[in-house]
Amino acid sequence: MLGYYNDPVATEQTFTPDGWFKTGDLGHIGRRGALFVTGRKKNLIILPNGKNVQPEELEELMCNNLDYLKEVVVHQGFNKAGGEIIVASGYLEPEYVERVGKQNAHTQFQTDVARLNQRIVAYKHIQKVVVCDEEFQKTSTRKIKRHTYPGVSQ
Repeated sequence: MLGYYNDPVATEQTFTPDGWFKTGDLGHIGRRGALFVTGRKKNLIILPNGKNVQPEELEELMCNNLDYLKEVVVHQGFNKAGGEIIVASGYLEPEYVERVGKQNAHTQFQTDVARLNQRIVAYKHIQKVVVCDEEFQKTSTRKIKRHTYPGVSQ
């Protein structure tokens, strides 16, 4: 049997009973039979109302529409009352921030996210934006280490 050496618990969690590896990828099959990978199970945000939000979907929306946004991590956070909300932490292009000023850049990011929220269903709305002063930590393959940031669950 395939699996992890001397670790039946990890094997059971990682493989199906018939030996298929559980990748953790989320996706769907399109009308023409094509497979679309839309995110990762471990990144999924589950809201208090039971709705699921794939952060990759929101990150892609922002990166494709905000030219000054260099990189972004969408994660779960908390409002002042302690309620769970969706947060976008973004690192903006340094040249843009230098040109318009830090406060103006933050205000523009908030305004643009509010505009993008109008294009998506209400439960996926980003309720808070954070502007980061430094690029996000990355792996050797240049992927953002998303679980090293406060509010990002594993």
